[in-house]
Amino acid sequence: MSSALQTFLRKYANKKTLVGLTAWDYPSGLLAERSGGIDLVHVSDSLGKVILGLQGPISLTLDEMIHHTKAVARAVKTPLLIADLPMGSLQSAIRMIKECPGVAGIKIEGNQDLCPAVRKITSAGIPVFVQVGLTPQRSNQAESDQDGLGMTDSSAQEIIDAAVALEKVGAVGLFLTALSEVAAKLVTDQVGVPTIGIGYVNSYAPRLSRSLLHSSSPNKNSSGSACSGQIVFQSEMLGYQDPWVPQWHSQYESIGAKSLTAIRNYVREVGDGVFPGEELVQLSFLPPPR
Repeated sequence: MSSALQTFLRKYANKKTLVGLTAWDYPSGLLAERSGGIDLVHVSDSLGKVILGLQGPISLTLDEMIHHTKAVARAVKTPLLIADLPMGSLQSAIRMIKECPGVAGIKIEGNQDLCPAVRKITSAGIPVFVQVGLTPQRSNQAESDQDGLGMTDSSAQEIIDAAVALEKVGAVGLFLTALSEVAAKLVTDQVGVPTIGIGYVNSYAPRLSRSLLHSSSPNKNSSGSACSGQIVFQSEMLGYQDPWVPQWHSQYESIGAKSLTAIRNYVREVGDGVFPGEELVQLSFLPPPR
């Protein structure tokens, strides 16, 4: 077990809230590393949509994932670093770890049917986190599909059963994605591994008459504070992936808007003949010292 994972699990054992953040390249990895206080950095397959402009994670390749994970690993030295295995690459966990020095574990998506894969990967000495609830790699899960989100007694019980079974076969942590607060708390209470809450999409409001969630707001930004920790997308918290921000995470800064303003100022100055100023030209073409 890596020292980063030991530190992560020790904080969980001491009942301290865990703080996670995504990263997809060297600059975002540096931000996570230098910010201080980040316990978990996750190279998420959301890089397909956020960074590569794909429609979603399903078309993301293993080679693309490894390429970006290597870049993040060059920056992240202190937090626990884990990476997603893209759809259809469960057999490639060893390759991910071998080719990406610094990565301490992998994350996969699914439910109880992943138990054999988790057992096999962990038997190779690779820590495994499993994402339950909303699983975009399998979606085809429509936005109106409440069954995967723990919105009813029966679907919540299915998720709880899956979480317990996955822990038994060796999962070291669970990502609870877009679950109801009630379902997330029930999972957290019944497992002995960290649960990391991920955003709750507003459009997944329960519309069923018999709901486990009747006491819970459908517009929460996470699977609830009962989770062992939380994780957010850098793109959303920093505000450079504007269309997603209201749906999943709180926005702490408007980097996208500020960047546009800076670029537009540059365009204006070039057009007006202000840039490059004389001081820049002089600095660039000073004669060499004699």
